[in-house]
Amino acid sequence: MSQHTPGPWQVGENAPGIIRIHTAADCFRTVGYARAGDKVLPQVAEANAKLIAAAPEMLAILERAASLDDAGYRLPESLAKEIYCFFEKFKG
Repeated sequence: MSQHTPGPWQVGENAPGIIRIHTAADCFRTVGYARAGDKVLPQVAEANAKLIAAAPEMLAILERAASLDDAGYRLPESLAKEIYCFFEKFKG
């Protein structure tokens, strides 16, 4: 899979209307930004930042679910298919 900045990630305001996503271990290691502006309300920018910050944890959950499926604990077929399709997109 693609290499990414290790999680966990956190949300912190950088400036009014600019929300910074950074690693929990090092608040100076920025992962990205979510910005409010003409077409993005501050609440939406904050929700976007929280979703981005949750990405490493969500990936870990999907990897655990896939490993259970691989070990013979059958996930519902549609869920397993969605997880494996996600991994294909993530690798791409």
